[in-house]
Amino acid sequence: MLALLRTISGSLLLMFLYIPAIAQRKPAPNSIQTSFGSETPVKRPAKISQDVLKQLLDENGEQIARCEELNRRHVPPVKYFIASAIDINGDRLPDLVVQAGEFCLQGAHNTPFWIFTKLPVDVGGYELVFKTQTDWLDIRKTSTNGYRDIAAVGHTAVTLFTTILRFDGQKYQPRTCTVEDVRTKGITRLACPPRE
Repeated sequence: MLALLRTISGSLLLMFLYIPAIAQRKPAPNSIQTSFGSETPVKRPAKISQDVLKQLLDENGEQIARCEELNRRHVPPVKYFIASAIDINGDRLPDLVVQAGEFCLQGAHNTPFWIFTKLPVDVGGYELVFKTQTDWLDIRKTSTNGYRDIAAVGHTAVTLFTTILRFDGQKYQPRTCTVEDVRTKGITRLACPPRE
């Protein structure tokens, strides 16, 4: 009986020590989302402004028309995209990370992403500063020329392809490209291809 009581009290002690560790891992309820992916839900969707929606529809209008033709259903244009607000360039204005919100705009396990920065009030609207199609997009804490660095990550079953992009004052450029074999954890650095 004494051994059973010791086991129970030991288990309770471990549980009380473990609960704070779990609580520390939970993100704060109002934290800004910095990691995105086709299978990662946007935690706090932001409103997509009309000028951003127009830019997205201009770029994707033909594909959306094909989606509606194939699916034989009408989806309001804004439902094809989902956005999250984040300050990309340190000006304290809500920039937008946008990703496809409908499967017909996505690849097998990747999705297109767009980043729009909010322009000053006297100018108005948003400016597209980055777009790509990848599996995951991470907005880094580090920044270059006032804009937060970005990691675009693609994968196969056994390989991760990571590109770190930095803002050169005009646009985002790939600066570090690596390939990681997930079985061996071996990482190889590659020359980055130029962006269009």
